[in-house]
Amino acid sequence: MVRKSLLFISLSAMMISASAQDAVDFTFTDTEGVEHNLFTELDAGKTIMLDLFFVNCGPCQYWSASINHAYEHFGSGTGNVDFWSFTPYDNNAAVIGYESTYSIEFPSCSTEGGSLDVLALYTSGTYGQFTGYPTYVIICPDRSVTFDVWPITENAPEVIAAIEACGGTNIEEGSDQFVVNGLYPNPASEVSTLSFGLSHSGNVNILVYDLLGKEIMQLSYPSLPAGNHIAEIPVADMPKGAYFVSIMLNSERIHTNRLIVNH
Repeated sequence: MVRKSLLFISLSAMMISASAQDAVDFTFTDTEGVEHNLFTELDAGKTIMLDLFFVNCGPCQYWSASINHAYEHFGSGTGNVDFWSFTPYDNNAAVIGYESTYSIEFPSCSTEGGSLDVLALYTSGTYGQFTGYPTYVIICPDRSVTFDVWPITENAPEVIAAIEACGGTNIEEGSDQFVVNGLYPNPASEVSTLSFGLSHSGNVNILVYDLLGKEIMQLSYPSLPAGNHIAEIPVADMPKGAYFVSIMLNSERIHTNRLIVNH
């Protein structure tokens, strides 16, 4: 088992700790310059997962793919669940590099965006003993806190279960009908190419949204045959920042990726 990076000696066996202490409101700015407020999201019915990490943390790196899988399971921020990550050491440039290396799609906050203020709330012992990084915290819409979902296993079913207990809803991704092979490059400055495969012919629409949910682009591919395909998403004229790329197959949303535009 890959253990946490410890700030001090951890317990040999960890349990999920549900705290009676309600969440405290906070606001932060992510590495793309977008501001987020906890209570605004909770009041809108969202469950929030906090990923406490740092760039050079080996266990954080190891489990990043599993945590991102859980994020995609819930619709990559387009459903009623969102993931946010916070580092105690790293600046924006370091975190953006980490996101790129480990294919992290959800918003991250560095020391430049207020991460230390958020971490102070969750490393102080208020919600349970802090034993090192990574630490995964689930905040339900009723503001209850499940602290330190650990240990986890491949694809983080423990994190998924804790989120579902708050009412988080899985967004299906088309299973055998559609396979996403990749969105590259990401971040992109000119064009990002989406590679995907169809097991059967169908009508495909690729929709690009900003973080406020406004549709800014639609690419339509009627009657695509079965097989592998690519779609080029032009981003040169889009403002720098984060976007969602949703794929519709026969009018059904089946997959969403987070795309970073970085000119």
